[in-house]
Amino acid sequence: MLVLGGFGASASPSNAPIVHWANNDGWHDDVSDGPVRASVRLKNTNNWIQASSAWVICAPPKFAPPIDNIITLYDTLYQVAVETLGVVPPVTPSFSKDIYPLLARAMNMKWVSALPAGAHACRFVQNAFGAPHPGASG
Repeated sequence: MLVLGGFGASASPSNAPIVHWANNDGWHDDVSDGPVRASVRLKNTNNWIQASSAWVICAPPKFAPPIDNIITLYDTLYQVAVETLGVVPPVTPSFSKDIYPLLARAMNMKWVSALPAGAHACRFVQNAFGAPHPGASG
């Protein structure tokens, strides 16, 4: 089975306002996720076989490719493996492998989201490598 995701288009036929980052009434998008069921017919037969159902996830397009979500799919699946499959994480986490990537992803959210701004915003902005942003004021 070939599954093709959408193009990231969204709209409101009634021009409803966006009031939340998710689940806005009166809006639709073409991001594809949900249950999938299929029946298969083998060549030269009239017998149909019901395939096992599955869940498809087609994430939205990555409009800012260098910037990852704070919690990645790997993070989520690793947590599931720890909680349900008996995977044992290291006793001592690695700063460079476990902690820094999470902090760097959180820090990079400022480039694609206005959510961190406001009372907690920093006036002097640096990129993930510590270099001042060209338009920053200090």
